[in-house]
Amino acid sequence: MIQVNDTDTPNMIRRYGGLIYGDLAHQRSQTDESAGQKSPDATKVAKALMTAYDLLLGHFGPQNWWPAETPFEVALGAILTQQVSWRNVEQAINNLKRLGLLDPQKIRSLPLETLEDLIRPTGFYKTKAKKVKAFVDFLCERYDGSMDTMFKTPPEDLRKALLSVYGIGPETADSILLYAGGVPVFVVDAYTLRLLERFDLQGNDLTYERVQSLFQAALPRDATLFNEFHALIVALCKNICRLSDPKCKICPVVRICSYGRRVSYRGGESETGDTASLPKGSSDTKSLPKRRLSKRRRRANAARMAPCEGAM
Repeated sequence: MIQVNDTDTPNMIRRYGGLIYGDLAHQRSQTDESAGQKSPDATKVAKALMTAYDLLLGHFGPQNWWPAETPFEVALGAILTQQVSWRNVEQAINNLKRLGLLDPQKIRSLPLETLEDLIRPTGFYKTKAKKVKAFVDFLCERYDGSMDTMFKTPPEDLRKALLSVYGIGPETADSILLYAGGVPVFVVDAYTLRLLERFDLQGNDLTYERVQSLFQAALPRDATLFNEFHALIVALCKNICRLSDPKCKICPVVRICSYGRRVSYRGGESETGDTASLPKGSSDTKSLPKRRLSKRRRRANAARMAPCEGAM
């Protein structure tokens, strides 16, 4: 299991304290003002995110990401998980492990058709096989197939190099940097965007870099914290804060979530699916107000956020 070394993850927020996040938020706010950008109040963002982390960690516990045995396995998984669930990725990786092929040099020498068959469970396997080949070619040609050698490259330079590889976008590159290399970059995906939207912290500019900057300005620059927080957001959005039929009644962060509070105040489905626990006069979720953003607006935001390549 690849993990960033830190034995005090549950106390991470308290260890850094409010003074640091306040200073970071103030710096970010000044940067936004000088650039003429309209953004959410930076101190509000910092407080909301750090409170959310504390609540999520208390509810779900440490997630122990990334589920892999070597940095190369992390990188391979980050590519294969694009547009598919992790269960399918595990099948493909197990196919490679069973044949002793989980090695960059061995994958590089595999015929493309053989690799396609082995990773077929991940879907889009023909395209993904080319992406995997492109990455192992990059790794072998530049770093003699060594992930350790690759991570000796300065992070900013390495990120640019990874983004130049066919099939690797910002989310995949940052997943490799964070989970395989322990580099403190926050990984942004569709779940991250959903959390910001429902907290009403999204602002007007929803590019990948902008959302990433919100998190990195609000939180201490620590790989363990970024690792755990992203994993907790995924756990929340997969199990509770779903795109449709979110389970606000059992959500651990509902008290700081604008969308969740609207559901609670107006009356929505209980966690059991009935209306027995709803306030007097409530009916069902059809009585809820429309979301602040229309479906068309959310699709436009999602397009600006692209590429969000994968989902664990």
